[in-house]
Amino acid sequence: MATIPANAGAEQIAGDKGVVQMKNARACSFSVIASIAAILVFSIAFPAESQEKTVVRICGAGLLSDVVEAICKDFVQSHPGCNLIINGATTGIGVRRLIEGEAELGMLSRKVTPEEAQVAEAKGVEIRSTLVGKICLAVVTNLKNPVNELTMDELARIFKGDITNWSAVGGPNEPIKVTIRAVPETGAGVLFQKIVLNGAPYAKNAQIMSSYHTTVQVCGKALGIGYIPTTTMYFDNLSERGVKIIKIKKDINAKPYEVARGVASQTMYPISIDFVLAWNAKLANPCITGFVDMAVKETQ
Repeated sequence: MATIPANAGAEQIAGDKGVVQMKNARACSFSVIASIAAILVFSIAFPAESQEKTVVRICGAGLLSDVVEAICKDFVQSHPGCNLIINGATTGIGVRRLIEGEAELGMLSRKVTPEEAQVAEAKGVEIRSTLVGKICLAVVTNLKNPVNELTMDELARIFKGDITNWSAVGGPNEPIKVTIRAVPETGAGVLFQKIVLNGAPYAKNAQIMSSYHTTVQVCGKALGIGYIPTTTMYFDNLSERGVKIIKIKKDINAKPYEVARGVASQTMYPISIDFVLAWNAKLANPCITGFVDMAVKETQ
């Protein structure tokens, strides 16, 4: 099983010849509920030397940006006629931009919903998508938290608000600060709720994080709990940020699941999200299809 490196971030990409950081690129943005003040949005451009180069705007889930950047780095070397611009935001924004013709390729952490497909059809857009691979969502907590393992049932009860103190799962007599991602705006928030909570609502006092950087910060300063994808730049240096991974088990007698790093073609880890690329099939754009083909090959 091959994986795309999880730590190929913007700094690494920007250091390569022919690749520059777009400081003033138009970023995708959105407003959710009052507790979300902002979202980390950034743009990376892989510029072309000629105005006649084909531009492909890639917009969507920010958690996929590092992975997509790594693929872009390889792609532009073998496809000099393609100019790729990456905007990191959310899956929902990626789909909307694709439907509105403001992006040629959507990077999604879930499949396109029937409602989104219906809106696209009404606007004459034929969305086609492909599953590139799976990305694990690692459950994290404070490095000093003595709790190292949780069963799927315990994890669900914590995020639903049924368990509110670490002492109930072998930890200290301290309240649990639950951090989550916005629903339905983020694919990770939706998938974690579906897989772990079986669709039940998150705890009423759960704090919505505007970015995975915020999740790591909160868990590093308090006895919190949250989830982050193994593709983010934060994953490889968790201990330096005062954070560790909690091992997840099916039940009390089972062995912990192994967390796959990066993008995997397959994984037994139950809390994993899809890495999906979507585009308008009515656009005859070889840069789009070429990029999708390369993304799939790099995860095999």
